[in-house]
Amino acid sequence: VFQKWNRRINLAAQSTQGDVWRRHILDSAQLARIKPDAKRWVDLGSGGGFPGLVLAFLLAERDGASIDLVESNRKKASFLQA
Repeated sequence: VFQKWNRRINLAAQSTQGDVWRRHILDSAQLARIKPDAKRWVDLGSGGGFPGLVLAFLLAERDGASIDLVESNRKKASFLQA
């Protein structure tokens, strides 16, 4: 899904497309180690969902945990909603 949307609205730089896993997903996931007990997160300027969506997946099974994704670009916000 990310690749499809990225071709249309440029969610992440084309130069990073060959290594989305390392450059975006793993890089985003490491933030959870900084504050492992945090249950409330905010991703300002969420863009392509990094790190917000990755953190949301990691927080999904933690009771009371949540993350707010804030994006002013309507096209990118539409991707995040999808």
